[in-house]
Amino acid sequence: MNRRDFLKAAVAAGIVAGLPSASHAAAGSAYKTKLEKALIAQVADDATCERIVKAGFSGVELTKKGVTVKQAIEGRRTAEKHGLRIHSLMSGGADFNNPAPDARQRSLDVMTERIQVAAAYGASTMLLVPCRVNGHVPSPTQFSIDYDPQTLHARTVVKGNNAPFSAYIDAQNRSTDLTREFVEKLIPVAAREGVIIALENVWNNLWVTIEENGYSDAEYSAIMDRFFAGQALTGGSPS
Repeated sequence: MNRRDFLKAAVAAGIVAGLPSASHAAAGSAYKTKLEKALIAQVADDATCERIVKAGFSGVELTKKGVTVKQAIEGRRTAEKHGLRIHSLMSGGADFNNPAPDARQRSLDVMTERIQVAAAYGASTMLLVPCRVNGHVPSPTQFSIDYDPQTLHARTVVKGNNAPFSAYIDAQNRSTDLTREFVEKLIPVAAREGVIIALENVWNNLWVTIEENGYSDAEYSAIMDRFFAGQALTGGSPS
């Protein structure tokens, strides 16, 4: 699967951003979206749902790990009983760049289950941090990334001498390759379950600019800009 085929498959499966559709990006100057308020909670039990609804919120993003599909179905029923929507499941960080193949496979298995749990909750979105990139990372004011748009590999990350960041560049490129490999394996699951995978790069030093994530072809850039604008603040100014 080449890059463009991957992008098309990803968008078809809803793996783009925490936005419902590309039509919103084309809405022009008229702001037609109704904003909904939500809180984050571990589980959707009666006490939690009552507290959230009384506070004036209509949605909740759940975070507890180790939840079964059966438990998620019960949580959805409880939330619906209180008029609350479980819109998202926070899956936490995956380990797709682990040096050990068996560890990467375990992480894939966990994220596959999390997609199924998200669907059982009735959530339209699952947040996924693919992996963490360690090493000597440039400061936000230093970042000036040049990358290959075909491979998405970073060539340089700062202006001038990049030798101090060579290990970071290598780790970034390896993590990009492995993330794409394992996200491709999640695409059929997400498509079958009807769940959007929202790739997140909040704190993990992966894809510190909007373009690097690999979903910013012209037809998708408006969507990705909106999703990554806040996330990119640690690595530079959002565009």
